[in-house]
Amino acid sequence: MRTPVHAATSSRAFTLAELMIVLIILGVVLSVVLPSLSATSKSAQRAATVTLMSGVSAAATAFSNDHQGQNPGYFTAKQMGSSDNEDQGFAGLMNMMLDLMPGVTTKPATTDQQVIEVGPGQTAADGRVNVDLTQLGSAASLDSSNSVRSYYRPDPKYFYASVDPAQRADAASLVRGKQVSQNENHYVMPTLHDAFGQPILGWQEDDRTPTQFAAMNSGGLSANAGAAGTKARFYWASNACFLKATSLGKQLKSQVASANRESSLLGGGTNEGEINSTLEALLGNPAFPATASGPTRGRGPIVLHSAGANGVYVGSEERGAIIARGTGGTAAPIRYIPGFDQFKNGDFDDIVLGSGN
Repeated sequence: MRTPVHAATSSRAFTLAELMIVLIILGVVLSVVLPSLSATSKSAQRAATVTLMSGVSAAATAFSNDHQGQNPGYFTAKQMGSSDNEDQGFAGLMNMMLDLMPGVTTKPATTDQQVIEVGPGQTAADGRVNVDLTQLGSAASLDSSNSVRSYYRPDPKYFYASVDPAQRADAASLVRGKQVSQNENHYVMPTLHDAFGQPILGWQEDDRTPTQFAAMNSGGLSANAGAAGTKARFYWASNACFLKATSLGKQLKSQVASANRESSLLGGGTNEGEINSTLEALLGNPAFPATASGPTRGRGPIVLHSAGANGVYVGSEERGAIIARGTGGTAAPIRYIPGFDQFKNGDFDDIVLGSGN
């Protein structure tokens, strides 16, 4: 019997040229698709951040309506803006949250860090209070004394501390660069973060007839200085713990002034006058004219502020900062411009929301 003859089969491999063509096509496709996906992701994160900030704003309004027009802020703007707080590092939004949710307690501080002492002052007399971390942000509508209503219940995904209380013993190393504070309790005090992973700043207006609009207080207003210190509508020290950070949040971004990397125009190390000018541009309401001393109205008695996608508060390499520098290339502050909102027209990617009554 004859053995059947099978036709020879052969497999043809791709040539090097064909492989190169395929890789080039893939590269072109990815170069088109990936930026689009990244932009979509950033847009979703921005929308989530706006929703977060709007929730805090609504809670602040509800609190104010229940307290004869008083806006949330357990400690006064004077205490938050003191030179003490520049070192103590108690953040503005942390202060507001103490009024918006149960947490303040008469319980003594505990060694397991479940009850901690926080605040802008060095002692209880000039600004300290105990906070029960197990109660803060809980679903309870009232605290144990039935006196504190819960106006805001944060999503745990966005409400967290620099260091978990269980890791308090290692806080000094874990928090390095992420938050600047002489009070280590502030490392385990949770605060609200935006969808990009950076802390949201809360700016609180001083209602004591301020003599200027904004102030970076480097010792100008101590907790006990009273009217002798520099009074302003808003104080840099109320957010110094984040603006002095060199590796902040999940993005590990430095806010501190630097000549060779992007930094914050509000960051530590920046000239005091330039910070005041930037604060005026950020917190001043562009709908009102300015006087020789600056804006006449703020965006609101409370202003909420996210750094946006780049993780830097009023970044030195954003379009608005580059325009302010001009052709000379030297550092220059941005300035308040009546009728023109630099934070709504795309000059900066920061998200800014005025709030309160």
